[in-house]
Amino acid sequence: MSGEEGVVQVLCQCGWGSLGMRESDVPDECPMCGYRFREEDWMSEKDNLELWRQVEKTDPRYTSRVNSRGGFTAIGAQYQTYVATKLWGPMGGTWGIRKLEFGLIRDGDGTPLEVYAEGEFFYPDGAIEVSSDMSYKPGNDSRKKLRTDMRTKALSDLGFSADVFMGRFDDNKYVEERLHEVLVEDEWEEDRPRFCSALEKLGYGYEDVALWLESTGRPRPSAMRRSKRGALLDWLSDEDNRFKFHNDVDRLLKGEESDGEA
Repeated sequence: MSGEEGVVQVLCQCGWGSLGMRESDVPDECPMCGYRFREEDWMSEKDNLELWRQVEKTDPRYTSRVNSRGGFTAIGAQYQTYVATKLWGPMGGTWGIRKLEFGLIRDGDGTPLEVYAEGEFFYPDGAIEVSSDMSYKPGNDSRKKLRTDMRTKALSDLGFSADVFMGRFDDNKYVEERLHEVLVEDEWEEDRPRFCSALEKLGYGYEDVALWLESTGRPRPSAMRRSKRGALLDWLSDEDNRFKFHNDVDRLLKGEESDGEA
């Protein structure tokens, strides 16, 4: 069996299997029933979870704590739309809700009790049937609220803000770590063109610098705070340090360890 080493799911018809097995560990035959595995029997975890991994983390700045109904974390609907738009483009193009229908549920006397909506959420890789309902109340923006709820449910099924729905926002430490991450990400988006241009002028390549840093257990420039990146540029500007850096990178590319002193 060929292919790049990775983690796969292997499930046999008899029930034997693993949800997380390295490709090199997959047996030729099922140890329980003797079925001979084919490569198409594998399900790549990387492929199955690619979208989920892209959108599972939530920016804490667009959440709020709701204390009713036992307490939960609410996610800004517009934030979710922003994340989907960043990934797929404007809503209504390659993603959104179509075949949307609204209806009323009435009691025996014909009095409206609930209003509901049904439709199909579509996105580049498929479509999901969605629905929502709420108590009927005139002038309550019911259509807008139902449409928003349907979109939120569909996006959550695809993994958007999974860290919230899986309860990770109940851990204050996790929320603090996420807040630090998004602040670093925002700074990097703003600083990246200027930082990479400065590296180029000094004669460095970004990936070489990232490789050198990671070889010594330090984060890549994209994962640093702005002040650390500034200090790194200052260090790389020194002629003696530049000589040392290039020697270190040459050693790393040859498979040798860098001394990592900076």
